[in-house]
Amino acid sequence: MYFSVIFRSKNRGYRRVVFFDGQEKSRGTTEKSTCLLIALFFACSVGCTQSKEDSNHSSRAKITDEKILDVAENTNSSTKNVPEKSSRDRVAEFRRMFLKTSSSDSLRQLLTRHLFILDPDFLCNEYLRSGNTSVIATAIDRSVAMGDTTVLPLLALLLQKGNEQTRVEIEDKFLTFGHRADDLLVTMLEESDSTVVINALLGLGKSKAADHIDAIAEKLQASESKIRMRAAQALGEIGDQRAIDSLMEALQDTTPVVISSAMVSLGRLKAFVAFDRLVFFARSDAHQLRKHAAMALGYLGDARARKVLRKLAVWDSNSEVRSVATRAIGALNEE
Repeated sequence: MYFSVIFRSKNRGYRRVVFFDGQEKSRGTTEKSTCLLIALFFACSVGCTQSKEDSNHSSRAKITDEKILDVAENTNSSTKNVPEKSSRDRVAEFRRMFLKTSSSDSLRQLLTRHLFILDPDFLCNEYLRSGNTSVIATAIDRSVAMGDTTVLPLLALLLQKGNEQTRVEIEDKFLTFGHRADDLLVTMLEESDSTVVINALLGLGKSKAADHIDAIAEKLQASESKIRMRAAQALGEIGDQRAIDSLMEALQDTTPVVISSAMVSLGRLKAFVAFDRLVFFARSDAHQLRKHAAMALGYLGDARARKVLRKLAVWDSNSEVRSVATRAIGALNEE
């Protein structure tokens, strides 16, 4: 093995000692420039080694990110054929990557699209925290634009758990899916939380879910009056006359707001069978019932209502009733 050592002597300047197989073979002086070149060679060697190590480290980091993306992209959104433990571990890993501060927004959005089905509860909680709302919202908007129904479970949860502002933001996105969202809304009718049920009824009414008339009509028997009221309103919004019998029964409810909602819905459905009952409530002592009876008679469009409506418009003691009755007469004149 051949190598040389350069060193500096006090009296003789720079010296070079050559070794071959461990034996000293020659000595001699060396120019300073030569020493500097050799020193530069070693410095470059060290630098190249360090650069190579840094490159390898960067490559490893890049490969790690690529592997993460590859795992996420190739994750089947359906977990039916995945062992329970494997699925659970994968979801836990996706959650960890989502919460990792070094994860980019693009990676989080990619993970979000898979977590729509794998763990919508996690996404719902993260959305309701200010930190990750924008990332999840972007993924939601993209899925809604593509008509991707995998986002529906998350939207349903946000309707259930969000505040008023959140529900307003999410409702239109949810209803974009039309009847494709109806089945999910119907399952929400069985929830114990009245707010969830009310929001589901609101959605079914707006989507005009005629295929679910019976499920909605059942909520006219709910213990909470707010649910019964919302069910009556939903049936009117759907506009299917199969709901008339159920709404006629709702007129026997003991709560004024439920009766009022049922009357208005019957008017919208042109349920002439309800005419006598509407006139009866137009003469009620409760001004709220008189007001909604007048509104319903206006929707109904039955000319026989003109007499009772004129009386309400002129003589009723409540200004709201008089105003509604006046508009109802105008609606009759347009028929």
